[in-house]
Amino acid sequence: MRKTLSLVLYFYLSFSGSYRLHAQSNDAIRKQAMQEFYLKHYALAISEFDSAIELNPRDSISYHFRGNSKYMSGDYKGAILDYTNAIELNPYDARAYNNRGMAKNFLEDYKGGIKDCRKGLKLDKHVPLAYYFLAYAQNKKGKNFLAFLNAGRGTKVIPCDTSYWGQGKIDLMQKYYYGAIKSFEKAIKFNPAYKAAYIGLGDAYYESKDYLNAILSYPKVIELDKENSYAYQQIALSKYYLQEYKGAILDWDTCILLSKNNRLAYAWRGWTKCALKDYAGSVKDYSEAIKIDPKSSDDYCHRGYVKALAGYYESALPDFDKAIELNPNYAWAYNERGLSKLKTGDKDGACKDFNKAIELGWNARANATANRCP
Repeated sequence: MRKTLSLVLYFYLSFSGSYRLHAQSNDAIRKQAMQEFYLKHYALAISEFDSAIELNPRDSISYHFRGNSKYMSGDYKGAILDYTNAIELNPYDARAYNNRGMAKNFLEDYKGGIKDCRKGLKLDKHVPLAYYFLAYAQNKKGKNFLAFLNAGRGTKVIPCDTSYWGQGKIDLMQKYYYGAIKSFEKAIKFNPAYKAAYIGLGDAYYESKDYLNAILSYPKVIELDKENSYAYQQIALSKYYLQEYKGAILDWDTCILLSKNNRLAYAWRGWTKCALKDYAGSVKDYSEAIKIDPKSSDDYCHRGYVKALAGYYESALPDFDKAIELNPNYAWAYNERGLSKLKTGDKDGACKDFNKAIELGWNARANATANRCP
């Protein structure tokens, strides 16, 4: 009897000690994973959460944060699976519902996004981003008034930087620029170091064509994040529209330095150089843009256009051909190819292109009429 009790006690203590060690290991690994997540080392975080879940398959927190890591990495399907597991283990995890809702939004499952965000808010109405996630999905479904109401509801339930940022984003989506500007300004008042709110403010000014105020807003983003290429990009675009071409090029230079594979930056710097009649520099930038994305019909068409402006009509034709190959309904490319064909003596080919451009809705009738095209 004593021997039996000793064996039972032995196995109990062994199991208890093993369980405690198991639990401590799981906690330690999860803590390390959390640190990687907050450092934005998402691949490492996912790997650590994998280990934590392997040790304890009922660890809802690890599922939730592995979902967050996948979400931030752009793996929305994987994130949804992890949030679903977290919810199954803890049906009261409001943030898991909210985050799953936004992941569904990114996959354009707006109906699912609305359902999840409503459930999350029912469990906890004090999650500012949940109102934005819900309003975002509703706006995408065309329920603009509901979206507007829910974004505003968030600022009333929990007035803070995040809720006003969310309202600003919805206002921006609905092109209500005055409201967006006021919302982003309130977000900044709550948190003067809120980078996303300054970006939103700059975007609201930019989209409303108030380029001067856009130029004044984005530098605060750079002050908070010196390597933010988007801010330099938007300043450059604003300067372009104000015809400050030389200043715009300097900002494009910095943008490209910070984001070497930014096709848009090369293309726009090329277009800005074209405005300054630096055709060689413009062609070079469009060539770089094409290297980054060889399927950009716009970049081929613009490079052809710049070559034609410089008088290199024969060289321009293959670029227009490629633009049309990539986009057979590219009306402007047909018109410009027609003009280059005229310059090389191919009147019949030019007339065919002008007529095709007209068929596609481009105002090329003057070109066709001037050249007596049938």
